[in-house]
Amino acid sequence: MIALFAALALVALDPAAELAALDASATRTETLRRLGRLGLIDLDAARAAQMGPAVAAVAADPDVPFTDRVLAVRVAAIMKGDGVVDRLAPLITEAGDPPTIALAREAARALLQLRARDALVPGLDAADPEVRAYAARAGAGAARLCGLLDDAWGGVRVAAAEGLGYHPEAADCLAPALGSEDPKLLVAATRSAAVAARESLRGPLRALAGNAKAPVIARAEAFVALGALGDTEPAEKALAVHLDDGGIEPLAEAAVRALAAAEVDPARIRAALASEAPMVQIAAARALTARGDKESLPALRALAERVDPRRRRAIVDLIRRLESPALGEPHGAPAPDDTL
Repeated sequence: MIALFAALALVALDPAAELAALDASATRTETLRRLGRLGLIDLDAARAAQMGPAVAAVAADPDVPFTDRVLAVRVAAIMKGDGVVDRLAPLITEAGDPPTIALAREAARALLQLRARDALVPGLDAADPEVRAYAARAGAGAARLCGLLDDAWGGVRVAAAEGLGYHPEAADCLAPALGSEDPKLLVAATRSAAVAARESLRGPLRALAGNAKAPVIARAEAFVALGALGDTEPAEKALAVHLDDGGIEPLAEAAVRALAAAEVDPARIRAALASEAPMVQIAAARALTARGDKESLPALRALAERVDPRRRRAIVDLIRRLESPALGEPHGAPAPDDTL
């Protein structure tokens, strides 16, 4: 009971008073700023009072000053609530002059934040490239994103590649992007290919993984994407080179993630613990812990003994998790029955 009163005492928000201040032009700006800075308890109270739709209505009102409308869009995205998406969605298609273009961008970003994918579909046809990019990044339009991979604006092309990660069934069209000379597009396409795990992308991914001139981060992501397809040969070669000759560390780290994605025998991941590269060691330790591989405990304990104190803490934490799995996990003890 004391805790309840203490919690209630912390709630300083008066939704009715805030809504009244929101309606008055003289107090609207400061009210919106205040609502945008609410702590968690007050924010929960505002959401419970369904203040989000009222704030979104301010954003949609053409008679409200531009700066207040922008503030309202941002606050509405934080508050959420029934009707917020419906009030913000029209703003992304009403762009004309600079202020409405800026407002359309704010609304598109808010809808992305709210994960309102369907509401963003009209944004794919927007004249403004930033609105198109927000819509594409959300994964709006599924197969329509393939067309945006050829958009005139680079940011839209990258966003389309990112958005296709939500639609594995449409991701075959990523193949040309996997040979792009644009590093950002290349990485985005490769990461989405890893999620999609489409057999049709194996060839382009193989070519990228073996291209020594490609950005290291793109090649690394290609290893992981191939691992999702069960193809670990490029990753195993890179890891072997690293362990024998000290090959490129980010590629070796990605190789470990690729082996984990392919769910190979843990012994093949365990070999990476012999690396002297911290990022490879940690990647291997995390993968083995995630697999619940207790046979790796001796190797993990040996690793903890030979690394510096900062890394030792991370390894020891993983060892403890492996030794004592959390309740409810496959190897955990059943939760005690404390019912009366």
